[in-house]
Amino acid sequence: MTENTIKTEELEASSKKPTAKKTIAKVAADKAPKKVSAKAEPKVAKAKADKAPKAAKTVKSSASGKIKITLVKSLIGRLEAHKGSARGLGLSKIRQTVEVADTVENRGMINAIGFLLKCEG
Repeated sequence: MTENTIKTEELEASSKKPTAKKTIAKVAADKAPKKVSAKAEPKVAKAKADKAPKAAKTVKSSASGKIKITLVKSLIGRLEAHKGSARGLGLSKIRQTVEVADTVENRGMINAIGFLLKCEG
């Protein structure tokens, strides 16, 4: 071989990028979980114990647990979500009145379109 070919081979060998395996190994090492000291573990356990699920709050309303709703304004030109809430409550026409159960879901829909409704009880 001549000197020119040897130099070009050396340049090619030195300019090669690291293989994907080496790169992946470095990334995996960076993302490896870090060791936690023994002192920190009880604090984490206490924090999880404090965030235990709480009992659902009950809302007291009328004795029958029903809300009477009347659609007062039109749904024309309203957002699709508002139209969907009205349909979910069983309302489709102006001055239509329905009684729905007093649940969190129904109260959320009523809250969303309260400006279109008249509510009783």
